[in-house]
Amino acid sequence: MTSVERHTGQTADRTTSWGASQEVLPFPPQTPSPAAPRAEQEMHGWARRMGLVPDPAEFARLARMRLGTWAGYVHPLGTPGELALAAEWVAFICLVDDVFDSDELAADDRPQAVHELLADLLQVLDGTSSGRERPNSPYVRALNDLWQRTAPTASPGWAGRFTADYRDFAAASVAEARLRQQATPLGLQEYLALRRQSITMLPALHIGEAVSHIELPDQWRTHDVVGALRQTVVDAVGYGNDIASAESEHARGQDNLISILHREQTTSRDQAYAIARAMLHERLRHFDATASHLTAPGGSQTQSTTAPPPMVLAYAQMLQTWMRGTLQWSFETARFVPDTAQDKARRPEDGGHEG
Repeated sequence: MTSVERHTGQTADRTTSWGASQEVLPFPPQTPSPAAPRAEQEMHGWARRMGLVPDPAEFARLARMRLGTWAGYVHPLGTPGELALAAEWVAFICLVDDVFDSDELAADDRPQAVHELLADLLQVLDGTSSGRERPNSPYVRALNDLWQRTAPTASPGWAGRFTADYRDFAAASVAEARLRQQATPLGLQEYLALRRQSITMLPALHIGEAVSHIELPDQWRTHDVVGALRQTVVDAVGYGNDIASAESEHARGQDNLISILHREQTTSRDQAYAIARAMLHERLRHFDATASHLTAPGGSQTQSTTAPPPMVLAYAQMLQTWMRGTLQWSFETARFVPDTAQDKARRPEDGGHEG
């Protein structure tokens, strides 16, 4: 039994019961929307039309991610169309993230290749490219399609906020690629600061806002409690993602939270998993405590003496649902299973440095 199996209750093929995962995620399981299978099918068709899965192996890998189920968890009351759009967005996000480690990008200067890909995507968000300039790029084509279907109907200022956070993600991704190429290990605090930008959760929360048709009043969008809730979601999902993907990244010789904790604070990966699990639980408790300030009498007095309007409470509920749904999906999906001979060949010796 591997470390990830002991600490998540998961077997190598990821076919686990929720009960076995409760040690990691201390909240009741969410039930996905009944529209999730339809969203999955629509997302599959969209990915094929965009050219994101050009061969049967790539399509099978996308199908194993179960992104329709993810959409059903994070947006359980949404329409089938809203769930499909959310699933398509996260398919794009996952596949762009995966290409950073694939053979599609030049291995001799991968940071530059990552920069060029993300620069093309940012041009779509900035409105300086419609994708016609890069007709052979499925990622540009997919983002342009998603952008045209999402931004025009979102709340005022949504496009600018999404673009700003995606720009931060792009910069963090290039920095990660450079660090990996240079085999530069990060300390825990450095890693966590970079991870908050590279996990793509802030852009994903903007997608949640759009598909949920939430329009926060300006005074609440920058409220300290609302900002703290967003940041807590990013941290929690990042920790959970690193726990779920630790063995896959270990197989590729890449650092993540588990390997850094192992290197800096413990003598075993088992202890590193335990510390990471405690960090995740603390963030989940912090979210609940912070959210209570929105409903407690006088609880939001740090910036406002008025009670939050219903839209603010709906936003906080959306954040919690997306956080919990994403975490639950992380421990059910096959996205993080190290299943290739290439991964195994790159795995460092047990106990060796992972960089």
